[in-house]
Amino acid sequence: MSEDRHSEDLLESRPSSVRVALGAAGVVIGLAALVCGGVAGYVYLTTTEPVVVETPPPPDATPPSVGAISDKIIAIDLPAGFEPLHSSSNGYMSVAEFGRKDSDAASLTLGRADLAVIPATEPDEARSKLLNLVDRGRRHAAASMTVVANAPQSKTEFTVLGQPVTFQFLDGTLRDTGTPVRKASGTFRTGKAYIALIYTVPPEEFDEEAFSKMLESIRPGSNDSMPDAHAADDLKNPPGTGAQSPAGESSEAVKPDGSTRSDGN
Repeated sequence: MSEDRHSEDLLESRPSSVRVALGAAGVVIGLAALVCGGVAGYVYLTTTEPVVVETPPPPDATPPSVGAISDKIIAIDLPAGFEPLHSSSNGYMSVAEFGRKDSDAASLTLGRADLAVIPATEPDEARSKLLNLVDRGRRHAAASMTVVANAPQSKTEFTVLGQPVTFQFLDGTLRDTGTPVRKASGTFRTGKAYIALIYTVPPEEFDEEAFSKMLESIRPGSNDSMPDAHAADDLKNPPGTGAQSPAGESSEAVKPDGSTRSDGN
Protein backbone atom coordinates (compact mmCIF):
# COMPACT_ATOMS: atom_id res chain seq x y z
CA MET A 1 0.00 0.00 0.00
CA SER A 2 2.84 2.37 0.80
CA GLU A 3 4.37 1.88 -2.65
CA ASP A 4 0.98 2.55 -4.29
CA ARG A 5 0.65 5.85 -2.47
CA HIS A 6 4.13 6.94 -3.53
CA SER A 7 3.38 6.10 -7.15
CA GLU A 8 0.17 8.13 -7.07
CA ASP A 9 1.98 11.05 -5.48
CA LEU A 10 4.58 11.02 -8.25
CA LEU A 11 1.93 10.86 -10.96
CA GLU A 12 0.03 13.76 -9.42
CA SER A 13 3.16 15.90 -9.12
CA ARG A 14 4.38 15.22 -12.66
CA PRO A 15 1.96 17.64 -14.46
CA SER A 16 2.90 20.36 -11.99
CA SER A 17 6.60 19.80 -12.71
CA VAL A 18 5.95 19.91 -16.45
CA ARG A 19 4.04 23.16 -16.08
CA VAL A 20 6.89 24.69 -14.11
CA ALA A 21 9.42 23.60 -16.75
CA LEU A 22 7.28 24.95 -19.60
CA GLY A 23 6.74 28.19 -17.75
CA ALA A 24 10.46 28.65 -17.20
CA ALA A 25 11.13 27.90 -20.86
CA GLY A 26 8.54 30.50 -21.87
CA VAL A 27 10.23 33.15 -19.74
CA VAL A 28 13.63 32.35 -21.25
CA ILE A 29 12.24 32.49 -24.81
CA GLY A 30 10.47 35.78 -24.10
CA LEU A 31 13.60 37.38 -22.67
CA ALA A 32 15.65 36.12 -25.61
CA ALA A 33 13.22 37.69 -28.10
CA LEU A 34 13.30 41.03 -26.30
CA VAL A 35 17.09 41.04 -26.07
CA CYS A 36 17.48 40.08 -29.74
CA GLY A 37 15.16 42.93 -30.80
CA GLY A 38 17.08 45.44 -28.70
CA VAL A 39 20.46 44.23 -29.95
CA ALA A 40 19.34 44.42 -33.58
CA GLY A 41 18.28 48.05 -33.35
CA TYR A 42 21.21 49.06 -31.16
CA VAL A 43 23.71 47.55 -33.62
CA TYR A 44 21.95 49.22 -36.55
CA LEU A 45 21.98 52.66 -34.91
CA THR A 46 25.63 52.46 -33.81
CA THR A 47 27.50 50.88 -36.72
CA THR A 48 28.44 52.16 -40.15
CA GLU A 49 28.92 48.68 -41.62
CA PRO A 50 26.11 46.58 -43.17
CA VAL A 51 24.68 44.28 -40.51
CA VAL A 52 22.21 41.47 -41.07
CA VAL A 53 20.28 40.57 -37.93
CA GLU A 54 17.14 38.51 -37.69
CA THR A 55 14.77 40.76 -35.74
CA PRO A 56 11.63 39.13 -34.30
CA PRO A 57 8.33 40.89 -35.10
CA PRO A 58 7.21 43.37 -32.44
CA PRO A 59 4.53 42.10 -30.05
CA ASP A 60 0.90 43.03 -30.55
CA ALA A 61 -0.31 45.95 -28.47
CA THR A 62 -3.76 47.18 -27.50
CA PRO A 63 -4.75 50.78 -28.31
CA PRO A 64 -4.22 52.01 -24.71
CA SER A 65 -0.60 50.85 -24.75
CA VAL A 66 -0.13 52.51 -28.16
CA GLY A 67 -1.34 55.76 -26.64
CA ALA A 68 0.95 55.39 -23.64
CA ILE A 69 4.00 54.79 -25.83
CA SER A 70 3.00 57.61 -28.19
CA ASP A 71 2.81 60.07 -25.29
CA LYS A 72 6.44 59.27 -24.46
CA ILE A 73 7.54 59.86 -28.06
CA ILE A 74 5.84 63.21 -28.72
CA ALA A 75 2.46 64.85 -28.23
CA ILE A 76 0.68 65.47 -31.55
CA ASP A 77 -2.80 66.27 -32.85
CA LEU A 78 -3.72 63.27 -35.01
CA PRO A 79 -5.35 63.74 -38.43
CA ALA A 80 -9.13 63.27 -38.52
CA GLY A 81 -10.17 59.62 -38.29
CA PHE A 82 -6.75 58.32 -37.21
CA GLU A 83 -6.62 55.94 -34.26
CA PRO A 84 -3.95 53.83 -32.51
CA LEU A 85 -2.99 50.61 -34.31
CA HIS A 86 0.36 49.17 -33.22
CA SER A 87 3.30 49.97 -30.95
CA SER A 88 6.61 48.54 -29.80
CA SER A 89 9.22 49.62 -27.30
CA ASN A 90 12.56 48.36 -26.03
CA GLY A 91 15.78 49.73 -24.61
CA TYR A 92 16.81 51.66 -27.70
CA MET A 93 13.69 52.75 -29.58
CA SER A 94 9.91 53.29 -29.26
CA VAL A 95 7.47 53.23 -32.18
CA ALA A 96 3.74 54.01 -32.41
CA GLU A 97 1.56 53.58 -35.49
CA PHE A 98 -1.80 55.21 -36.27
CA GLY A 99 -4.17 54.88 -39.20
CA ARG A 100 -7.74 54.90 -40.46
CA LYS A 101 -9.68 51.66 -40.51
CA ASP A 102 -11.37 52.65 -43.77
CA SER A 103 -8.07 53.10 -45.66
CA ASP A 104 -5.02 50.93 -46.26
CA ALA A 105 -3.13 54.02 -47.48
CA ALA A 106 -3.56 56.35 -44.49
CA SER A 107 -0.85 55.93 -41.87
CA LEU A 108 1.14 57.93 -39.33
CA THR A 109 4.21 56.38 -37.69
CA LEU A 110 6.24 57.97 -34.90
CA GLY A 111 9.64 56.66 -33.76
CA ARG A 112 11.93 57.83 -30.96
CA ALA A 113 15.55 57.08 -30.01
CA ASP A 114 16.81 58.73 -26.82
CA LEU A 115 20.12 60.55 -27.08
CA ALA A 116 21.31 58.80 -23.93
CA VAL A 117 21.34 55.36 -25.64
CA ILE A 118 23.07 56.42 -28.87
CA PRO A 119 26.89 56.55 -28.72
CA ALA A 120 28.63 59.59 -30.18
CA THR A 121 28.00 59.78 -33.92
CA GLU A 122 27.25 62.44 -36.49
CA PRO A 123 23.69 63.84 -36.14
CA ASP A 124 22.93 63.29 -39.83
CA GLU A 125 23.91 59.63 -39.55
CA ALA A 126 21.87 59.06 -36.39
CA ARG A 127 18.76 60.66 -37.90
CA SER A 128 19.09 58.76 -41.18
CA LYS A 129 19.48 55.39 -39.46
CA LEU A 130 16.55 56.05 -37.13
CA LEU A 131 14.29 56.99 -40.03
CA ASN A 132 15.29 53.91 -42.04
CA LEU A 133 14.82 51.62 -39.05
CA VAL A 134 11.36 53.01 -38.28
CA ASP A 135 10.33 52.87 -41.96
CA ARG A 136 11.43 49.25 -42.40
CA GLY A 137 9.70 48.16 -39.20
CA ARG A 138 6.26 49.55 -39.99
CA ARG A 139 3.42 47.04 -39.81
CA HIS A 140 0.75 49.07 -41.59
CA ALA A 141 -0.18 48.19 -45.19
CA ALA A 142 1.27 51.53 -46.31
CA ALA A 143 4.73 50.16 -45.47
CA SER A 144 4.55 48.07 -48.67
CA MET A 145 4.74 51.18 -50.83
CA THR A 146 6.68 50.86 -54.09
CA VAL A 147 8.03 54.13 -55.45
CA VAL A 148 6.69 54.95 -58.91
CA ALA A 149 9.44 54.85 -61.54
CA ASN A 150 10.59 58.34 -62.57
CA ALA A 151 8.13 59.91 -60.14
CA PRO A 152 9.24 63.38 -59.04
CA GLN A 153 10.68 63.59 -55.55
CA SER A 154 10.44 66.79 -53.60
CA LYS A 155 11.63 68.26 -50.32
CA THR A 156 9.88 70.93 -48.29
CA GLU A 157 11.01 72.68 -45.14
CA PHE A 158 8.61 72.98 -42.20
CA THR A 159 9.00 74.26 -38.66
CA VAL A 160 8.84 71.64 -35.89
CA LEU A 161 9.48 72.60 -32.25
CA GLY A 162 11.11 75.80 -33.49
CA GLN A 163 13.48 73.93 -35.82
CA PRO A 164 13.64 74.06 -39.62
CA VAL A 165 13.00 70.44 -40.63
CA THR A 166 13.16 69.12 -44.19
CA PHE A 167 10.58 66.49 -45.16
CA GLN A 168 10.94 64.33 -48.26
CA PHE A 169 7.88 63.50 -50.37
CA LEU A 170 7.59 60.36 -52.50
CA ASP A 171 4.71 59.03 -54.62
CA GLY A 172 4.15 55.32 -55.07
CA THR A 173 1.67 52.45 -54.94
CA LEU A 174 0.93 49.70 -52.44
CA ARG A 175 2.26 46.35 -53.65
CA ASP A 176 -0.78 44.31 -52.60
CA THR A 177 -3.57 46.58 -53.86
CA GLY A 178 -1.99 49.06 -56.27
CA THR A 179 -3.46 51.92 -54.25
CA PRO A 180 -1.65 55.22 -54.97
CA VAL A 181 0.00 56.79 -51.91
CA ARG A 182 2.11 59.81 -51.04
CA LYS A 183 4.68 59.51 -48.25
CA ALA A 184 6.18 62.36 -46.25
CA SER A 185 9.09 61.54 -43.94
CA GLY A 186 11.52 63.47 -41.78
CA THR A 187 13.36 63.61 -38.45
CA PHE A 188 13.82 66.26 -35.78
CA ARG A 189 15.12 66.79 -32.26
CA THR A 190 13.48 67.19 -28.89
CA GLY A 191 15.47 68.06 -25.80
CA LYS A 192 16.33 64.40 -25.15
CA ALA A 193 15.73 62.40 -28.33
CA TYR A 194 15.64 62.10 -32.08
CA ILE A 195 12.13 61.69 -33.52
CA ALA A 196 11.18 60.15 -36.88
CA LEU A 197 7.80 60.89 -38.48
CA ILE A 198 6.37 59.06 -41.51
CA TYR A 199 2.97 60.06 -42.92
CA THR A 200 1.18 58.44 -45.87
CA VAL A 201 -2.18 59.17 -47.50
CA PRO A 202 -3.66 58.87 -50.99
CA PRO A 203 -2.22 61.72 -53.12
CA GLU A 204 -5.62 63.33 -53.65
CA GLU A 205 -6.07 63.55 -49.87
CA PHE A 206 -2.73 65.17 -49.14
CA ASP A 207 -3.14 68.76 -47.95
CA GLU A 208 0.12 70.59 -47.32
CA GLU A 209 -1.55 73.17 -45.08
CA ALA A 210 -3.15 70.45 -42.93
CA PHE A 211 0.18 68.60 -42.80
CA SER A 212 1.93 71.78 -41.69
CA LYS A 213 -0.65 72.35 -38.94
CA MET A 214 -0.16 68.78 -37.71
CA LEU A 215 3.58 69.43 -37.45
CA GLU A 216 2.94 72.73 -35.65
CA SER A 217 0.83 70.84 -33.07
CA ILE A 218 3.82 68.72 -31.97
CA ARG A 219 4.93 69.15 -28.35
CA PRO A 220 7.60 67.32 -26.35
CA GLY A 221 6.49 63.98 -24.91
CA SER A 222 6.19 63.18 -21.24
CA ASN A 223 9.49 63.64 -19.34
CA ASP A 224 10.97 65.47 -22.34
CA SER A 225 11.61 69.12 -23.17
CA MET A 226 11.94 71.58 -26.01
CA PRO A 227 15.20 71.33 -27.99
CA ASP A 228 17.90 73.89 -27.30
CA ALA A 229 19.81 75.94 -29.86
CA HIS A 230 22.20 73.05 -30.59
CA ALA A 231 19.31 71.01 -32.02
CA ALA A 232 18.90 73.58 -34.78
CA ASP A 233 22.68 73.52 -35.32
CA ASP A 234 22.41 69.76 -35.92
CA LEU A 235 20.27 70.50 -38.94
CA LYS A 236 22.41 73.33 -40.32
CA ASN A 237 26.04 72.47 -39.59
CA PRO A 238 27.86 69.87 -41.69
CA PRO A 239 29.53 66.94 -39.87
CA GLY A 240 32.64 67.77 -37.90
CA THR A 241 31.75 71.39 -37.07
CA GLY A 242 31.40 70.75 -33.34
CA ALA A 243 27.61 70.40 -33.26
CA GLN A 244 26.04 68.42 -30.44
CA SER A 245 26.39 64.66 -30.88
CA PRO A 246 23.52 62.33 -29.93
CA ALA A 247 25.32 61.07 -26.84
CA GLY A 248 26.74 64.45 -25.93
CA GLU A 249 30.30 63.15 -26.27
CA SER A 250 31.70 65.82 -28.58
CA SER A 251 32.70 69.26 -27.34
CA GLU A 252 29.25 69.48 -25.77
CA ALA A 253 27.79 67.32 -22.99
CA VAL A 254 24.15 66.67 -22.18
CA LYS A 255 22.84 67.71 -18.80
CA PRO A 256 20.15 65.61 -17.08
CA ASP A 257 17.50 68.12 -18.20
CA GLY A 258 18.51 67.71 -21.87
CA SER A 259 20.40 71.02 -22.16
CA THR A 260 24.08 71.16 -23.01
CA ARG A 261 27.26 72.49 -21.47
CA SER A 262 30.85 72.83 -22.59
CA ASP A 263 33.26 70.17 -21.33
CA GLY A 264 35.30 72.97 -19.89
CA ASN A 265 32.45 74.09 -17.58
